Amino acid sequence: MALPHAGGTLGFVELALALTTVEKGTVLVLVCVLAAPIAALMFARSGEAWRSLGKGPLAIEPEQRPAPGREPSPAVERAVRAAEVRQMLEAKAARQRRRGEAPLDVDAELRRLLGADAEADRWLADFVGSG
Repeated sequence: MALPHAGGTLGFVELALALTTVEKGTVLVLVCVLAAPIAALMFARSGEAWRSLGKGPLAIEPEQRPAPGREPSPAVERAVRAAEVRQMLEAKAARQRRRGEAPLDVDAELRRLLGADAEADRWLADFVGSG
């Protein structure tokens, strides 16, 4: 059975190829139309799985939540901050010594930095208290 077209007639093979192309396109459209809502539903339901990813009893670094009512006092926080600042300043001074530069006076720099923090804390307390 031959069908007419612009260049002559379509043979059986050409007709079969033409129908196969249409069927492949139809199948592709049907798969997309059916798969899209299913994928959207699965994505919408996967939120909890993403939030718990990497957590749990077998996690490398489990979440550490502070116990209720056991927050450190401001004096402890200041002491920890001062110790960390001192540690960073000592490391900076050691690097300067290794490079042959004049090392930083750790105690003077620590007083300068923590004094600036205390002044900012006082200003903030005054500002909040006056509001």
